Amino acid sequence: MGYVENNLMQDETVVHTGHVHGFSLVPGLLTLGIGSFLASYPIMHPEDVPQAAKMFCILLGVMFVLSGLYSAVSAIIQKLTTELALTTKRVIAKSGLIVRELIELNYNRVESFTVDQSILGMVFGYGTFYIHGVGGSKAGIGCIAAPMDFRKHALEMLDKTARQQDGKS
Repeated sequence: MGYVENNLMQDETVVHTGHVHGFSLVPGLLTLGIGSFLASYPIMHPEDVPQAAKMFCILLGVMFVLSGLYSAVSAIIQKLTTELALTTKRVIAKSGLIVRELIELNYNRVESFTVDQSILGMVFGYGTFYIHGVGGSKAGIGCIAAPMDFRKHALEMLDKTARQQDGKS
């Protein structure tokens, strides 16, 4: 937690953290595997592939491999550079290596939290976590592991902050 820990305010502590799910690597690795198969099949089985199709398969395979590498490296960078935390005062989400995207929102400026999950997301435990701010702003963090658990903790902190505000008024 480099960014979050280095930017805590006075009397602020981290209550709960989230991270990017490993499933974000699957599309890149799948594309890489298909590309490797397409590129290597004509070389490993030259008698099964017509001469005219060999070069096409190899070039198509190389394109898939390059695309898969790009996707896998992007997912690894996203996984390593994304920080998601709930503190005693705010919700913090930071992602990006070269271009940093940062969301820091005090609980009194949050309207709600929502989660989008596909069927695969429900099965494997990942989804997109959205923060809805006052005034209609909306920010999403994709492929978060256990998004419903993170949402539960976020709502608990939102409720706790609201009760503290009511007690002070």
